[in-house]
Amino acid sequence: MTRIRLIRLIIALVTALTSTVLTVGTGTAFAQPAGHSLNLHHVRWGNVAVPGKLCRVNGPIRLHHGDAKLRHSGFGPLDVSEQGPTYGNLGNGQQVAALQVWCSNQGGTAAGELAEGLVVFSGAGGRLHVLGTLTPQYYPHTRVHIPFVAVKSIGSERIVTTEFFYNGTDADCCPGGRARTTWHWNGHSFKPGRTIIVRS
Repeated sequence: MTRIRLIRLIIALVTALTSTVLTVGTGTAFAQPAGHSLNLHHVRWGNVAVPGKLCRVNGPIRLHHGDAKLRHSGFGPLDVSEQGPTYGNLGNGQQVAALQVWCSNQGGTAAGELAEGLVVFSGAGGRLHVLGTLTPQYYPHTRVHIPFVAVKSIGSERIVTTEFFYNGTDADCCPGGRARTTWHWNGHSFKPGRTIIVRS
């Protein structure tokens, strides 16, 4: 198992232990009649299109079986992959899914991770669309590796995220720092609130 896969496995396990809304969806994406919401649990997340901005790419990135290899980006050659998603209700019946997206340099190690974030999707109106991308808000001075973000909870027009960050002595597999940010949904976009350091 490569280090990068080990890191993702550890973060997935921690997220599963701390989140009350984690579920994995399978099946096929389809459009619903107008006025109905798309069942997000039926979306094939490994084949969705994600916004390219997170990975410094112009336009959307279409995933195939959870991955996309790109020759050009603002980072150079790029590997884009997904993990998740986490499902929840923002309030007023608005179901969402937060998909973890990783951008790396195709090297396969933690040092090759270039960006990471949560792309939040809605199925309102019967079609899949993006509400926003949530990214780490705390960057320690010891920039050993990029921090990662995962969902802690979804509800009441907010998403609370846990941020995993590296201290200078942390091994590649195991970021020791934790921060928490609450993202507020205003009906059009997400805005981050104050970030709290939980563990340094």
